[in-house]
Amino acid sequence: MPLVALSGGDPPVTTANCFRVLGQPWTFVLDGEGKIVNLYAGRVEVESLKDDLAGHDGP
Repeated sequence: MPLVALSGGDPPVTTANCFRVLGQPWTFVLDGEGKIVNLYAGRVEVESLKDDLAGHDGP
């Protein structure tokens, strides 16, 4: 499964249209099987994403 945030990937407008994204940004963290393991509405801190990618639960 490709990552939508990859450099050189689809433009943001194309990605938003594909997933019918409207309004504030959402960040979805997926596992290796493509299942959502966490999501964030609006701004997300880098440390939170690092914790998610490392497999640690947040506070």
